[in-house]
Amino acid sequence: MLLQPHQKITKKFAEQVEKINDIITNENKKIYSRVKINVQKPSNVKTHNLLYALNLYLTGDNGANAIHITSISDSDEKLQAEE
Repeated sequence: MLLQPHQKITKKFAEQVEKINDIITNENKKIYSRVKINVQKPSNVKTHNLLYALNLYLTGDNGANAIHITSISDSDEKLQAEE
């Protein structure tokens, strides 16, 4: 119930995700994640898969149904950046 798209806290969380995405994009930064996600996104969208999937979920977008977690790394080694 807490993270349903119509909840005020969920909307604020989605706004924070967008701000993070803007910073990452504007500063050409990489995100390292233990979670590997397969998500269908338009070819012109350069958002990191994790942030894109999180935004879909938080906003209740229909594309959220197509989010697939493909693996989770338990390794302590430096994780590869996913774009």
